[in-house]
Amino acid sequence: MSRGFSRTDRIGDLIQRELSYLIQHKMNDPRVGMVTLSEVVVSKDLSHAKIYVNTMHEAEQTVDTLNKAAGFLRQALAQRIELRTTPSLKFFYDDALERANKIEKLLNNVRDQDDES
Repeated sequence: MSRGFSRTDRIGDLIQRELSYLIQHKMNDPRVGMVTLSEVVVSKDLSHAKIYVNTMHEAEQTVDTLNKAAGFLRQALAQRIELRTTPSLKFFYDDALERANKIEKLLNNVRDQDDES
């Protein structure tokens, strides 16, 4: 019988909520701008966390800035949540929305071609 979410999933959700708050309220870097954390994947041993972000601004610069601030964010996160060890943080750009839009355009082109024939 399944017990619902695993511990790593629950910790990932907690880290996502807390990091969202920290980035929005505690980081004063104008290079970050509006950021949405789409997913946090925590390793089984809780030593690493991969954070996937979406942004409307320059994605590469935003992810680079977040990775440079990872130490600050990890320290602030450790003060906000109680874990034996706080995972190291690594940020990645989540291009899922772009890929979905590209697929939707391709499907629309196929539909348009079918309607023409």
